[in-house]
Amino acid sequence: KAHRIAVVEGGGKYTAAKLSHKEMDFTEGKTLTKQEILAAYGVNEVVLGDFTNIKCFHPDTEVFTEEGFKSVTEIKKGTKVATLNPETGKAEFRPATKIYMYDYDGVMYKQTGKHQKIAYCVTPEHKMFGQKIIGKTTKKKKGAYELVPIKDVPGGKCFAVPRNAKWDVGETPTIYDIGKREFERKKYHNGSKNGLKDTTFPIVPWLKFLGWFISEGNYFDSGRYEIGISQTKPEGRKQFKKDMRGFPYVITEYDRMFKLSGKDLYTYLMDNVGHYCDEKRIPSDIKKLHPSLLKHLMGALLAGDGTVLPGKGAYRLSTTSFQLAEDVFEIAIKLGYAPFLSGGKLGYYKDKEGNRKYCKPVWYVEMRLNPVDGRINNVEKIHYKGKVHCFEVPPHHVILTRYDGKIMWIGQSYEGIKSAHKAFWEECLVPKVLYFENTLWSRFFSKIGQR
Repeated sequence: KAHRIAVVEGGGKYTAAKLSHKEMDFTEGKTLTKQEILAAYGVNEVVLGDFTNIKCFHPDTEVFTEEGFKSVTEIKKGTKVATLNPETGKAEFRPATKIYMYDYDGVMYKQTGKHQKIAYCVTPEHKMFGQKIIGKTTKKKKGAYELVPIKDVPGGKCFAVPRNAKWDVGETPTIYDIGKREFERKKYHNGSKNGLKDTTFPIVPWLKFLGWFISEGNYFDSGRYEIGISQTKPEGRKQFKKDMRGFPYVITEYDRMFKLSGKDLYTYLMDNVGHYCDEKRIPSDIKKLHPSLLKHLMGALLAGDGTVLPGKGAYRLSTTSFQLAEDVFEIAIKLGYAPFLSGGKLGYYKDKEGNRKYCKPVWYVEMRLNPVDGRINNVEKIHYKGKVHCFEVPPHHVILTRYDGKIMWIGQSYEGIKSAHKAFWEECLVPKVLYFENTLWSRFFSKIGQR
């Protein structure tokens, strides 16, 4: 008895459980009418603010910015995002010019897992940046870089995605100044006093010292503002003494560590590097130095807390400080590595009796120089309902993202937007402009020549 009146007796109330056939027909007809109108006028739906076919990132995606990794939900217009020039292979930071966020209910393509080098979760139309693998021999070649929708990427590890790049950005100072501080005198004195030692350091010895202190340093609460660098391995002690050539402080060697003191240095490290192991971090201005300088800091960090892994240029750094792990991850990217972040679980050690003792969570940053590309493989289709996000970063429109601790260079919404505007001009505006021009010429200007 569809579409007929129903009489409900006894105080009953009628509630529609779902859309009726008539309502569904009306909804589908409305959508079809909209599509027919757009087709008739040659207008892409994006021009009218409908982003249904312009797909983007899952909100768990992170984006590499000038201030480190940020959630894709935090990117705003003007945020400087890492972008790659496909022709030169060099990376730089450029501002996002447009932001997109909209509701989505449908399929997303997801790749992640322990044995995968790349990870992502994007909607079907999202453009993947990489090279198709060509040839039938065991030594396959790669084609030119291109942007291909994830739904059209061939399976079988036939699409290689870059994970690293060349970086040539950053400051190159020759000295580093930690700044003079004023300290209150004791109660029976008046006024204040300054520290007595140098607060300017040659940049390379300073970076090496900072790396050693972050990885192996500690403070002494003796009232003399002493700093210690623990090191028992002969090769480590030898490397530390070599690295400290040119450092302007006197460093005393003991059986298990090195000691130095300085009131300004002590307070600078306490304020900018942190006190305890789980508070350690790299000062933000240090992270903005040029890679030619950052390599000295990384070398000292790895000498203290690093582990050499199988393969050329492969290391792992462990720390109980999540912020330090993030800082090392960022510097590794700028040095051309393809890092991977993992951990966060409770660490442990064994006491003298062999009992396991738990300690604070440990984070691991694994970094490798080769191989640096990842392959699109074992892609999973999942259903997702919620917000999706993206943005534009001209002129290259290739950005660096992190998902599940793994990075990759990937496209963004511009490609879909560009095609929409191109269609709008070519299929809608240009024909009408030409028609208007022909009309003016035939009715008015063509007669001028005859006269």
